[in-house]
Amino acid sequence: MEDSKSTEPGESAIQGEISLEEIANRKDECVRVLEKLSLDLLCFSYSSSPDHCQEFNRMLEDYLDSVLLDAHKQLAHYRLYGEEPNNRFSKTRLRNLETIVREAEECYERFERAKRENPDPSKIAIVPIFGVKELGSRITQTLQEQENMNKAYENLMDNCKRLLDNSEHMRKMLRSLRDQSQHIFYKQVQVSSLIDETATMLGVCVRDKVADDIHSACLSQAASEFTVDSWLRKIKDCQDTMESIRTESQTYYRQRESNSDSPLPLLSDEERNEIQANIERNTNSILQLLRGAESLRLSLSQDA
Repeated sequence: MEDSKSTEPGESAIQGEISLEEIANRKDECVRVLEKLSLDLLCFSYSSSPDHCQEFNRMLEDYLDSVLLDAHKQLAHYRLYGEEPNNRFSKTRLRNLETIVREAEECYERFERAKRENPDPSKIAIVPIFGVKELGSRITQTLQEQENMNKAYENLMDNCKRLLDNSEHMRKMLRSLRDQSQHIFYKQVQVSSLIDETATMLGVCVRDKVADDIHSACLSQAASEFTVDSWLRKIKDCQDTMESIRTESQTYYRQRESNSDSPLPLLSDEERNEIQANIERNTNSILQLLRGAESLRLSLSQDA
């Protein structure tokens, strides 16, 4: 049976009906979202606060306890007594109160989870973040702190790299100094041996206290650096050298005694002068090297 009612021109046909209760419910939801009153928008993060973290955590827990308790009290009171003054009941109001209770319980569960997962309750505070705007600000702040930490880490890496380069340079200088000291020691031993041999050949032994002290220091250094095998080998070489010198000396004196009228000169005047000049020149060079090594050692100890 067709509907007897017809629509007048200019009137729009109604395709469905929306009750006033649904409109009020939708309006309440929009208002709550716009005013950011929904506890669904509340989340939690962490912040380092060693001095006040326990106080902050206790205050936040007390506040959420009161919110949850108030929500349950309002819902229970409405279910028992309705709405003043006529004790009327509204499904929309009841659903809103139930929604508030559900949001409060879920929010409290999120807080309990954040409390359980707190890495250090004695130093870290639980920080509430409400709404998208505060969450964006928190993310921006975290990114800025992360960038600062990255810069500090890069500076630390640069300092470590410079320290590594300086230590490598120091090791190279120490190796060079050790090589120079060994070279000076070898030269000193050669010069000392040459002085002893020349003095023995000339029959004149001249003691040089400075040279003796330097030679003793070099021998002490060598005793701490060389192994027993190297010393045995060097002693064997010295014994062979001394044996050859003794043999040559005995041969020279036998020839001199057999022919005393015409003595055989071992060295000419020119050769003796040349040996003496070489000894003096090498001695000065060794003393200069020792002074340079000592000054370098002092500068290194001051830098360290």
